Amino acid sequence: MATYIFDFDGTLADSFAIAFEILLTQASALGCKQLHPSDLDKIKQMHARELLKYLHIPFWRVPRFVKKLRKLGKTKIAEVTIFPEWHEVLTHLKNNNHTLGILSSNAHGSVEIVLRKHGLYELFDFVISGRSLFGKGRYLKRLMKQFNCIHAETYYIGDEVRDIEAAKANKIQAIAVAWGFNSPSRLQAAQPTFIIQHPSEILALAD
Repeated sequence: MATYIFDFDGTLADSFAIAFEILLTQASALGCKQLHPSDLDKIKQMHARELLKYLHIPFWRVPRFVKKLRKLGKTKIAEVTIFPEWHEVLTHLKNNNHTLGILSSNAHGSVEIVLRKHGLYELFDFVISGRSLFGKGRYLKRLMKQFNCIHAETYYIGDEVRDIEAAKANKIQAIAVAWGFNSPSRLQAAQPTFIIQHPSEILALAD
């Protein structure tokens, strides 16, 4: 059986619009450049590192910026929903004995609250919070060893270029979703194993 490891925000959770709203309205609190609604299409073409540079966040300030962003995100947690198609897809995968996990840059508590609200938390074998914005590759390597994942049978599903990079660094298959942070064209340029337009497309890979 395969192992499916999911990113959370923008992949399972419909939270990108909320995150963008925080950037639009809380620039002063975050200590970053003030964005405009017209910036949306532009930032969807950016790697996370490029976005931080665009927001005038030097690398040494990234941990503090992420901490503030998470704190502000918690105030909006009641507004975060799961894309409705995921319930059926995840249940099908679990019922067919596949291992399901989450590796997210978001705080574990926030991820758990949303999953429990939608009755999905118990479907996952593990939920890992990677505190470092650019440490997904390392966390992925660690959890694959911990859970004895077979490289050829492990997928990482995410909505950003950095998710694809983390999967490639660990020689596993990268599934990019077309509805999250990065645009389909930006994701395709990073050459994922697959790019999907709808959650149900994962079931074709699993069969």
